[in-house]
Amino acid sequence: MLTLDQKKKIFRTYPLDEYETLKGERVNYKYKNKVVVIELTHTGNGYVWGRDIAEYSKKYDVDERGWIKIKAFTEEEIRLLLNEVLKYRDKIS
Repeated sequence: MLTLDQKKKIFRTYPLDEYETLKGERVNYKYKNKVVVIELTHTGNGYVWGRDIAEYSKKYDVDERGWIKIKAFTEEEIRLLLNEVLKYRDKIS
């Protein structure tokens, strides 16, 4: 399982705006003013926006809020998911 720092390093290779919440306890990322990663914590847990993807793919388990839990994702899995999310965001914006 990847650490918080390893996941941050992955997200920082994308054109995302990083910001902290809850007094620095969590990190979120925006893409073109849309939050696409939330609640990234010291445990390595976090969520990537998945509601749009769920409309055309059953590849990911999307929770009732529309987010995909990435705690146990590998770097490759995170990159594949994030590439899909950003591609879709570009398509609709």
